[in-house]
Amino acid sequence: MQISSTNNINKIIDNTHVQQAKKTQVDTANGRVTSGSEKISGSLWRAMTQKIDPYGARAYLFKQGLMIGLSPADVKNLVTVMEKGSVETSNIEMLLNLVKEGDLSKRTIRYVCAEGMMSESMEKDIDMIYEAKADGVDVNERYVPHRANKEEALANSSVGDVFAVDGEENVFIKNKDGEAEQLKMNRDMYLSLFPAAERFASAQNKAGDCYYLSAINAMMDNPNSRAKVLQCFEQNGNSVKIKFPNSDYEYVAENAELKNTAERSKLLVGATGLQLLEHSFGYMEEDRAINQYYEGYNKAMSSLNEQLASATDKNVKEDLERKISGYQTANKTFEEDRASRNPKMVFDRDEEHNIITDKNGVGIFRNVDNIGKTTGMYYKSTADYYRSEGGFLDTVFENFGYNVDYSNDCDEEAKKMIGHFDDADSYLILGGTRAGKTPIERKLDRSMSMYTGHAYRIIPFRDNDGNEKFRVSNPWNGSHDAVMTFDDMSKYFTQFSCVKVK
Repeated sequence: MQISSTNNINKIIDNTHVQQAKKTQVDTANGRVTSGSEKISGSLWRAMTQKIDPYGARAYLFKQGLMIGLSPADVKNLVTVMEKGSVETSNIEMLLNLVKEGDLSKRTIRYVCAEGMMSESMEKDIDMIYEAKADGVDVNERYVPHRANKEEALANSSVGDVFAVDGEENVFIKNKDGEAEQLKMNRDMYLSLFPAAERFASAQNKAGDCYYLSAINAMMDNPNSRAKVLQCFEQNGNSVKIKFPNSDYEYVAENAELKNTAERSKLLVGATGLQLLEHSFGYMEEDRAINQYYEGYNKAMSSLNEQLASATDKNVKEDLERKISGYQTANKTFEEDRASRNPKMVFDRDEEHNIITDKNGVGIFRNVDNIGKTTGMYYKSTADYYRSEGGFLDTVFENFGYNVDYSNDCDEEAKKMIGHFDDADSYLILGGTRAGKTPIERKLDRSMSMYTGHAYRIIPFRDNDGNEKFRVSNPWNGSHDAVMTFDDMSKYFTQFSCVKVK
């Protein structure tokens, strides 16, 4: 089943970057969650804990200006987490502080799950940032440290960590085999494209590409597959080239920036590198559609010309000549449009994302500006159209060369396929919720951030009591996960994709 529809996020909020961390231990003497040199403010703690002020957390959000742009449901879920008085309360407070200080987008506090938790990757980055500040160390030096040699770097890093080596222009990542794999960019470029914490705090914008974002979030979050994402980027001076492993298409971002034709409201809020990768995916899909068009066009023209050469009847010849001329004129219009600074012609595609053709096998194109008149979705860029009309859970993984296992049921066989509780980092898992009555996502359970016709990243784990659980992440907020049992998931999910990391 295709994951289709656009998300219902209405307010566009600019993304920024991060500087903070969680608190990790409970000081029973004063009842505050603390770590290092910083504590939860007394006013916030009282707001969260004192029964005489049950709306204190809500008042804190209001006082700090954090309610602006949030729905009542967002506020309710935030307050629920803030009043737990647990590590998750600390995590959320740190996240709120980052947003308040302008270091993270407000999107990171939308669609928080009332019974969820911060993603582990986000936690680790925030811990690292906080500890660097507490130690008086430059955050970027802790994030991408300089090492004397690869041996020293590997000994002091974990899988998925990026580091610089003296004498080497480009940085390295410790890959899943425990080796130093060199990336095709220098330290400054990496820091610009993938800032700490922000790399895990992406939020889907006004585009129907949840299938894509959930897959990329899964690959970035998993330390064993992170190198595959980063290897899509190749620096050339101040610019960067982006290429997916199983595609010949190359997208070039001059000065490592989005093209002027890119519509930011159709791109994720988050790290620039992830925005560029998302945009390039649209161009790659467009390139595939254009190749399908020319394959059909050339085949049809060859057939029609052969028929013309062998025709003897005058009327038949004239009819063939009209067809050939019509196709040539239409193709000229298409090629002139493609040569312009801002192309507008796009192809209609079927449910399998193959272009729709006429009886002669020639693709039918139309002006992208006219699409919004019938669907309500307007596109500034043709590339935005090709990735924003929904997609399949396995599409992105296949472009990275992964073999995908697929289940169209939420049953015991599906549980066996995704239930990698003891080796979760060896797998990438996505889930799709049941379709709604309309293409627009509809609420299933707001406290769990569950919506119809939507794609989610899934990570199996065991809780502290050994119970089998799943972290379920909505791409509307990649920094926060719902926590579910498989029985919980069976209420919402109808399909899963699973790949073994290689």
